[in-house]
Amino acid sequence: MKEKKYYVHETSIVYDEHLLSDVRNNCSFVKQIFYNLKNGNIAAAKKILKDFLISFMDEGFLVNELNNSYAFRGIAPYVDLRSDGYDALYDKNLSTDITFFRMRTKDEGDAAQITELKI
Repeated sequence: MKEKKYYVHETSIVYDEHLLSDVRNNCSFVKQIFYNLKNGNIAAAKKILKDFLISFMDEGFLVNELNNSYAFRGIAPYVDLRSDGYDALYDKNLSTDITFFRMRTKDEGDAAQITELKI
């Protein structure tokens, strides 16, 4: 099993030579969108937003099929990110159906009708 090292004062972001310029570029997009919205130029804001979102289309971690989505499957689809010793759990995660809707249940002894419950 691979030994994991944890460092209290280490950043959780891996340094990439383009990270700072990417962050600045993304901030510029957002500022341009807000500026155009503030000045009533909705069409320009929509175009900038569309261009901004299109720039992420090739980012497999951000844009992918639901079955491979981190939001639903965690790191299970990303073999290179998996922790050693958990392959059976990852495979089970990948083999179950994705659940979109969940409901609240009530205690068995609760006499209130479900239609009477407040959300």
